[in-house]
Amino acid sequence: MTNRKPLGLVDKWQTLQHWVCVYPRLTRSALLVLARLLDRQNPKTGRCDPSAIGIKEETHQCERSVRGAIKELVKRGAIIRYQASKRARNQYVIFSIVELAEQRKLMELKAQRNRQMNLQPIAETPAGICRKNMQRTAPETIKETKKKKENAEKQTGMCRAVQKILNSNAKPELKFEEFEKMMGKAFNQEGSGYMALMELPLDLIEETYDEVRAGKMSITKAAAKLLSQYHELDTSA
Repeated sequence: MTNRKPLGLVDKWQTLQHWVCVYPRLTRSALLVLARLLDRQNPKTGRCDPSAIGIKEETHQCERSVRGAIKELVKRGAIIRYQASKRARNQYVIFSIVELAEQRKLMELKAQRNRQMNLQPIAETPAGICRKNMQRTAPETIKETKKKKENAEKQTGMCRAVQKILNSNAKPELKFEEFEKMMGKAFNQEGSGYMALMELPLDLIEETYDEVRAGKMSITKAAAKLLSQYHELDTSA
């Protein structure tokens, strides 16, 4: 880096003019610092290592402005700052307009290559035709399957656990109050509670009660029916 070929007077002038006219504009401090760096470049070796304090005295700016201008020039790609060793002074490489043009072409080639790598192949079949074969997302499917499995286990467990209680309390002349108590026990055993039974429409409970009295349905099936209706209402809500 230190043996780099120095810029000639014409190169220096063209480089400074480029950064004067470029958009977005460089700040006034950055242009002054760039001019001093071009002036302080060694015409034989190309070495350019002025201190920030020296640039401050030559440009009549504060040290903070000088350091901020150097950061701006590095960020915009006008110069490179490096250190040959830990104790060495900062050295600067100033790019000519030819080198800036080459860097610009290289960046455009890299951007074009990245765009080509990110392109996706065209689908053979339109998405609308494949919509029927599309599956729902895994988390939603797993959640729904798990919930259906839990409901089925609850209903099966309820039927086995309270079947004896319900059948033992069955009477030929079953009253509505007794039927309601039986259904409440079934709901409590299942874990929903008596209040869940109260959330069902009264017409549904009375219709189920009539079917039990007519012998069309057993107490166990009536409890399973009401629990199923409650779970459907709970799921839709």
